[in-house]
Amino acid sequence: MPGRVFAPDKAELLQDSSDLTRIACGTMVHLAVAAADLLARDGISARVPHHASSTPLDATGIADRARKVLARNVLARKVLGRKA
Repeated sequence: MPGRVFAPDKAELLQDSSDLTRIACGTMVHLAVAAADLLARDGISARVPHHASSTPLDATGIADRARKVLARNVLARKVLGRKA
């Protein structure tokens, strides 16, 4: 696609979210996007990063997102007294 740069070690973000992340690679990407669309009907947003290959995996990107979701959930439970 014009304007896109292929980076095998970085995920391409197809959909962004603050609720959860569905990681997908190859032929499973369309199913991850479809699942995100179904969840959106119930008010749950899903982040869908597309990994062009399983190796090399964008481990830094995955770890960064996991820390953000975990911090959000911990904050919601401690400060607000409820699940995120």
